Amino acid sequence: MALSDNFLLCYSLDEASGTRVDAISGYNLSAVNAPGNTAGKVSNAVRLVRTSSQCLASGALPNLFTVPYSLTFWFRLTNLPAAHMALYSRALALAAGQYEFIGFVNFTNSRFTVYFGGGTGGVIEYTLALTTGVWYFASVIHDATTLYVQINGGAVETQVVGFGG
Repeated sequence: MALSDNFLLCYSLDEASGTRVDAISGYNLSAVNAPGNTAGKVSNAVRLVRTSSQCLASGALPNLFTVPYSLTFWFRLTNLPAAHMALYSRALALAAGQYEFIGFVNFTNSRFTVYFGGGTGGVIEYTLALTTGVWYFASVIHDATTLYVQINGGAVETQVVGFGG
């Protein structure tokens, strides 16, 4: 089996057109509130401003709540947030706590945090405090029972997750 055999979604985020094309399944991400582009760790990157509610979104992403998946991405903070700053999420509804999963920078301690199942299914707060101007490589893996988080090749933190929310 090749590494690419089970890919569901794949985005380079290198496009400057506003739409980030999914090279596997066609779940393209559209720009919301005009995020910019900037030099990335590799090639270009999307630049999101939290106070402008900028994001990349798709209304048709598949349900990942009960299936195995892995998510890897580079990110860099230009400033520490004054409120929680989401890096990725999948919402069940547009209400607080109604999401399958959300990975965000926790403003109270500058740590990467993952909530699963509305926060009732499982929470991991990674021990590394994030700083500005540093590139981080995040890996989030869900094997249908356990959530794994690793930043920059450091310790792997785990949490058995439920399906509440």
